[in-house]
Amino acid sequence: MGSFLASNQMAVTQLAIKYCDQLVESNSLRPVFFSDFDFTQAASSAFADQDRKLIFNPLLKRILGQNLNDQPESTAVETELNALLDRLSDCPQGKVCDANYTKTVVKALCAATLGSAAVTLQ
Repeated sequence: MGSFLASNQMAVTQLAIKYCDQLVESNSLRPVFFSDFDFTQAASSAFADQDRKLIFNPLLKRILGQNLNDQPESTAVETELNALLDRLSDCPQGKVCDANYTKTVVKALCAATLGSAAVTLQ
């Protein structure tokens, strides 16, 4: 890790963003990965408490993995994702929070998970 530079992290981040963009934009991949989540809703209503799990669970199980020797606690990661989601889905007057923005929020949550140190170090 001593030779891991900021440019390496930027490359990881760019790959994570591209991967998550393709995942969310794909009409065949999106419903398989995020089954039962309604991407047609506006961001201001799409992320009700019960619907958050439909995004968080696949990210935690499929990206972070399970039962690895060194990994953050799932609850800690979920807490951070929840805080990020709260900030991103805050839709004050004048901000466009339509269904396209819902996809953008999910892409950001995916990229934050995929580009995290928990994944990079594993």
